Amino acid sequence: MFEMISQYYIELVMHHPFLELAAILMIAIIVTLVMKALRQPVIIGYILTGIVVSPTLLDLIQHQESIKMFAHIGVVILLFMV
Repeated sequence: MFEMISQYYIELVMHHPFLELAAILMIAIIVTLVMKALRQPVIIGYILTGIVVSPTLLDLIQHQESIKMFAHIGVVILLFMV
C-alpha cells in the first residue's frame, strides 16, 4: 500500500511544476534547519539543496523551464526589494 502511495506521489509531482517547486522548497527548509543546528552558513545549505535536487542525485526537476522562470522571478523580486 505504501508503495502505491509513494508511486502516486511521484507521478503527481512529475506532472505539476508547482508541486515540484514545493518539494524543492521543503528540501531547502530541512537542509537550512540542519545547517543552523550545525552552526554553518545557510548559503552552504542552499548549495547542498541544489546538489541534492539536481539530476545527478534525486533528479527531482522535470520541468526545467518552469523552475528557470521561478528563479528569474525571484531575482527580479530581490532586485526590487533592494
